[in-house]
Amino acid sequence: PTSGLSDNFATTAASGNDPMFPVARHKDFWDFHSWASGLFVMDDSKSQESSSEAVNAYYSVALLGKALGDRNIEGWGRLLWGMEMEAAQRYWHMPSWSHVYNEDFKQHRMVGIVSSTKASYFTWFGDLPEYIHCVNMMPFTPASNLLFPKAYVKQQYEVLSKSLTRANPPILEAWKSLVYMALAILNPTEAFERVQQVDELDNGLSLTNALWFAATQPDGDKIPAPKEKLDAASWQCQGAPLCSIDFHGAPWSCCSIPGGCCSQNPIPCCHGIASATNPFQKPTPQPTPNPTVAVTPPPVPPVAGAPAGTPPAAPAAPATPPPPPPGNNPAPTLV
Repeated sequence: PTSGLSDNFATTAASGNDPMFPVARHKDFWDFHSWASGLFVMDDSKSQESSSEAVNAYYSVALLGKALGDRNIEGWGRLLWGMEMEAAQRYWHMPSWSHVYNEDFKQHRMVGIVSSTKASYFTWFGDLPEYIHCVNMMPFTPASNLLFPKAYVKQQYEVLSKSLTRANPPILEAWKSLVYMALAILNPTEAFERVQQVDELDNGLSLTNALWFAATQPDGDKIPAPKEKLDAASWQCQGAPLCSIDFHGAPWSCCSIPGGCCSQNPIPCCHGIASATNPFQKPTPQPTPNPTVAVTPPPVPPVAGAPAGTPPAAPAAPATPPPPPPGNNPAPTLV
């Protein structure tokens, strides 16, 4: 048996003859990796660009099986995940000790697209190094440390980091955030600081995940504790806990635009911001008085014009409203 959440790409052999999906329909059990294409005629036959996304897809199947307590799904996911990771490290990653490709090609350290008949150092959307490297590293999850051993990343980052200082064209901020995620494997303390300084994160990355990934690296315990709170007027507020109040705790629902935290959104999520920063801020609700707590009545002033020493007059008893006419009693109020 399998789950409807994973049937689309990870139907198990134990499912029998599934009328909708073949067994692990993307997986090539001969090559160990998956193919992202196959329905359309291409000059290089089938191909796959983002090996890391395929790895994480099968990693999620293993997690799903673990969460459901289904050892069949978990074991199937682990098998697909392990095969995909083995193939990615063999055919996409090119450390100095790899002998799959020649030296001229191997110096790039990462293959962009692996096809049936060729391997290419470009992507479907461009040939800049950050495109090629980062599209084969995202998303950054607990599986990333198994997929990217530190020894390989040390060589690969020498190529990737050059994009940070390239003048023409300059690297975009969103891609810079992914470069710093790769840096986190080598130097989590530096990456922890740098990723907070970019003006825009990749749209598949959150500040929470970026900081978590850096802090959970083997040397992440060396990251100093923050000394200042996040500036609520900064784009960094997207990752602040205050931004999870509305929309059932989804911070990107109302803080998706860098440059402020809901400052132009009529449904704010950072309630602790001053009204000058957030004109749509909701008023802070006042606590409801506890009816069981005794309340001391205010002192009664003395009667005007009375001689000194005259005790204050007792408060007048409230007037008793007349009873309602017979047969016209109002209905009770439901609270």
